[in-house]
Amino acid sequence: MINNQLNRRGAKFYRHLLWMVAVFSVLAGCKTYYQPISERNFSHLYNPMHTDIHPVLMLNRVAPDSSVIFLHIPVSDIAFPEFKRREDQVAGVAIEYFLVDSAGANMFRDSGSVKYAQPQKPATNFLQLQFGFAHHPDSVKYVDLRIQDMLSELETNEVVRLRNDHMGNPQRYFAYFNDKKYPFTRTIAAEGDSVKVNYRGENDSLWVFHLTYNRKALLPFDTAFKFSKNDFLRFSISGSYVINSDSTLNGGLRYVVASPYFPAIRQARQMLGPIRYLINGKEWRQINQLSPKHAVDTFWLKAAPDAEKAKQLIQVFYNRVQLANIKFSSHRAGWKTDMGKVITLAGLPDEVQLTDTSEHWFYYIGKNEKLKIPFAYNDSLGEYQLNRNDSLMNGFLMHHINGWRKGKFY
Repeated sequence: MINNQLNRRGAKFYRHLLWMVAVFSVLAGCKTYYQPISERNFSHLYNPMHTDIHPVLMLNRVAPDSSVIFLHIPVSDIAFPEFKRREDQVAGVAIEYFLVDSAGANMFRDSGSVKYAQPQKPATNFLQLQFGFAHHPDSVKYVDLRIQDMLSELETNEVVRLRNDHMGNPQRYFAYFNDKKYPFTRTIAAEGDSVKVNYRGENDSLWVFHLTYNRKALLPFDTAFKFSKNDFLRFSISGSYVINSDSTLNGGLRYVVASPYFPAIRQARQMLGPIRYLINGKEWRQINQLSPKHAVDTFWLKAAPDAEKAKQLIQVFYNRVQLANIKFSSHRAGWKTDMGKVITLAGLPDEVQLTDTSEHWFYYIGKNEKLKIPFAYNDSLGEYQLNRNDSLMNGFLMHHINGWRKGKFY
């Protein structure tokens, strides 16, 4: 039996963790059928149309053998009964989870379930949930979640990886937004936002590395400084941030701090950058001599047969850029990552397969043929990187690049 409160006061956060009520069943020796994660298609993780509930979640390791999952579920995804008094509306969510030793395991080590019936005011944007669980410190690799709306019975399936626990493990860190009431479950912030960072470690202070956007997209960073764990860190200027327990850039907590519009694409200067994927170096130097708006208009009007088609191309292309920003941003904008590049050029994968160390995307390229695009997790950068470079792969991306340049998308 575990309780349902989480005391977040500074370092006491880690010593006074009281968990939500959950029932554990130790089933390692049972014959219960379990479909391995590696045998399922997780394309719904990137395609909002493939699921009815769209949670945003983050895992925090509060001890070597215990973690807490924080979830934000959009209120618009949840069914509310109609009451005369709107403030009495109640949303019911049931969560069932399984602890799995590997993506290919056909048995789960432990399981548990928890139900919430939490009042929500109509103006609330997210249903905020959290629950804790114990796990084996070394062998458990995944938390397999089934999240269900108790009223409509709509549901989704999510998975969370438990990263190998080391000093730079991003799951050792957790941040609160502006005050201690709101867990910060995303990697995107705006100028002026403040976070208070909890870190499972003995350090009294943490390192902050900052990179402005007028420099290279990756390392080295412009500035580095230390701040106390008891203080709020204010993102005073835009750029890329890494928060780490030591003076290295391996692992840590990563943020993109951008305009209030980000991750949405609403400004010409935001639209210009991703065009770099579609043109060569000479064309890029030429287009950069124009103002951002003139450059963007010039490229798309040249690619499209008419203005109406140009509008369609712009809508599809930058919707993909925006999705990449939402899904893959870490210390840099999501469209700049390998996964972001592939989604921007080729669209959503038809299948997504998970393994213990990688993620495989599949695109249907023929009647009975599909292309596998493997991504390997880079622990130092905290993101997935493309793990294939051959003529078939390059030809696939070039096919989509040429399509965009000719006013087509697939």
